[in-house]
Amino acid sequence: MSGEIRTIARALRAAGHNTLPNGDLTLLQVRGRRLIESVYDGDELKDQRMVASGLREGSTADYAVAKDRTFAVYISDDGLIKVSEFDEDSEEWDEADLEGLGDVSVHDESHIAVAGLPSMNLVLYQAHDGTIKTVKHDKDSDTWTEEFDIPGSAATGTPIAGFSTDEALVVGFFGDDGEIHAHSRDFETGDWTEETIPDSSFDETVNSIIVAKDKDSGNFEAYVLVGDTVYNITKTGSRDTVGSFDQSEDFVPSTKAESGGCYSNNWGNYCGSVSPKRQGVSLTAGIPNLCFTATESVVENLSLLKHHSANHPLALTEPLLLCDSNMTDIFVDARKGSLTSTKLDAYLAKPVDINAQDPKTGFTPLGMAAKYGRLSVVTLLLDKNASPRAMSKPGMTPLYIAANGNGDRVSIVRKLLEKGAQVDETSQEVDNDTPLMVAITHARDPVVVNMLIDAGASLQVTNTKGETAKVLAEQSGNPAIQRAVSPPGQQVAGLPELINALVNFVLFILAYVNSGVINGVVKGVVSNLYHIGQAPPDQTLAQDLDNPTTVDDFQRGVEKYVEDSDLGQFFAPGNDYLQRVAEKAVELKDDKSNHLNDPEQVKGLVKLALYQPIFYCDDSGSMQANILDANGNVVSTRMEAMRSLVQRMARIATRLVPDNSGAHLRFINSDDQGNDLTADQIDARIQFQPGGGTNIGTNLKKKVLEPLVFKKLDQDGKLDRPFLVLTITDGEPSPEPVDTFKKTIEECGRRLEQKDYPQESTMFLISQVGNDPHADQFLDSLSGDTAIDRVLFRSSERLHEKYAELRDNEADLEEWLFNILMQPITG
Repeated sequence: MSGEIRTIARALRAAGHNTLPNGDLTLLQVRGRRLIESVYDGDELKDQRMVASGLREGSTADYAVAKDRTFAVYISDDGLIKVSEFDEDSEEWDEADLEGLGDVSVHDESHIAVAGLPSMNLVLYQAHDGTIKTVKHDKDSDTWTEEFDIPGSAATGTPIAGFSTDEALVVGFFGDDGEIHAHSRDFETGDWTEETIPDSSFDETVNSIIVAKDKDSGNFEAYVLVGDTVYNITKTGSRDTVGSFDQSEDFVPSTKAESGGCYSNNWGNYCGSVSPKRQGVSLTAGIPNLCFTATESVVENLSLLKHHSANHPLALTEPLLLCDSNMTDIFVDARKGSLTSTKLDAYLAKPVDINAQDPKTGFTPLGMAAKYGRLSVVTLLLDKNASPRAMSKPGMTPLYIAANGNGDRVSIVRKLLEKGAQVDETSQEVDNDTPLMVAITHARDPVVVNMLIDAGASLQVTNTKGETAKVLAEQSGNPAIQRAVSPPGQQVAGLPELINALVNFVLFILAYVNSGVINGVVKGVVSNLYHIGQAPPDQTLAQDLDNPTTVDDFQRGVEKYVEDSDLGQFFAPGNDYLQRVAEKAVELKDDKSNHLNDPEQVKGLVKLALYQPIFYCDDSGSMQANILDANGNVVSTRMEAMRSLVQRMARIATRLVPDNSGAHLRFINSDDQGNDLTADQIDARIQFQPGGGTNIGTNLKKKVLEPLVFKKLDQDGKLDRPFLVLTITDGEPSPEPVDTFKKTIEECGRRLEQKDYPQESTMFLISQVGNDPHADQFLDSLSGDTAIDRVLFRSSERLHEKYAELRDNEADLEEWLFNILMQPITG
């Protein structure tokens, strides 16, 4: 099934949508009385943020776009039209002051839609008398005024559709006869005309509609969402089921809708895509602001959103392109990451131009793979001689795209540079922004910024606006990026490099002890314990420690080395923590229960010991819920499952931690807490009755970050150790906004960088117990979020299910929990 059909279904499911410059959709979703914005990239929803609260139950919403401003229009719980505006600086939504508009009250079942015209936005709503009315937003004066009524008798609670063409405003809705009516107002004469789609009525409640008009014949067709099912109604009145949403909210197409990127209807077999300019047709959507144009059918035209905003109505002049499945499939495979060497050879044999641009998106296969973070596909295409400089529309090099791409951005940028990408190559179509500028202003990725600078990217070349990368970096507010453009000698090492240095130093301690140089220590004791061989210690390090031969000399040498090196960023003079970690490793020889004795696992335990673990546990009322096995039998409560898991994880996380330096424990609701606890002490503190809400983000800041991280930074700007915050929860945030958790983690990163600590100085891992689908959605929303994906990791499994599977196999259980704990440290 084509991504466009799936995207239409996703847009129908949402309250409203808008299109980003990269072609992704932002979707407005009403959850209870909250309005949430998500990004849909054609595969998954991500990047959730709160738009507004206090909505009317069942309200719809829509975007209104004006120049460089974006508004969200919705219905409040007191039945009034309200508007929020997105603040580009804070990246948050705030309620907007509407100049010229008083209280506009709507029908109790009214929907909201917005029609985007060149000079205005028209908000469409149903008044108390059932009439469809309008509110005009003048884009130039930024004033909001009540305007004209739409003719025709509308059914109560009908979805409303609005859009504009070069010639007319078109508004569609269900009439009181149950059929879909489209009312068009000619821009030149002001006259209204009415059309009806035959046999378009439904007995069930209709959620939303998309309506397309063939400009030549004047016929309409529609896509309609009823419950979980999407229907297509053609000009002849025939009705086909396109597909439906399943219980997990995935859209499952019907057999007819699956055609390798194409869709068949009464106008012929056309691609599930369209070029930016096509023969004049136009269509509307009952999901607000879905502005299409089409002789082709609705499916093809969704991609036009990628070339169209409310400021620029569609002007289509070229003939319709028929479906070329040879080309369509290569772009789909590149986007999905399913392009294999065998498939690519078959495409090239047809032949297909490996550097061709997708007719619907303008991306080359390489550009598409770079955008979606498909490293294996990028590598394959480059190995098959795809040009690392072939541009995608509008004027984007693969490196430009990768610098703000998803997924493994760093590796893809590195691969393109290795294959000859020109580091500063750009074009007027993108305002002469270089890949480095994009990495600074859009991706805000210090690693990519450093990589491009190391590859010779210019800090002084100017874009169309006269800006340089150096100026943009200095204005970014991101200390890591600002340091990247600082002169050599003024830059600080990132935490991953520092942690590796710390680990190597502890391993040096082990190797030096193992060598037998120190009097009184038996040679080979460490290698016998951990099977790490008889490798000699690093002689340069040994010289830096003055080649100690006694325990006292060795201790003094270790302290001096830490003080003189970057390792002192965490371990102050006189702090013997690293040496005690090494001593603890030696003591593991007496721990019969330790199954983690592989060399890499020992190294991992050393890394874990360098972090201060903080278990942040959900103790909300829902944690009392039972967990059932496959046969429906009660196994335990969620609270009991969490208690068992946390105890075992704490035992592993602190295995090499010196005495009196255990794990910290905090709860979402309970004020009970403890620092430097053993695994048994943690177990004893989780034995209580849970209760309360799930203000997971609010109390992450209040109970974890404020006292343990921010307070230390504000007092002396010094952290004793980096932190590893391990969050275990069973549900989505409530009653706090769903994006509070994310914003709290973002704030932590900013506070750390303000004190010259890398964001990775506090890492986060979030895991789930229970099977609440809302928890799944919340955790899914955190995955792939570029603002936090450097520091936040998510366990891929529901912990209690895997724990039950492995609980009788001690070695496998320890290894599984160890790998979970290592995930945020090793990435």
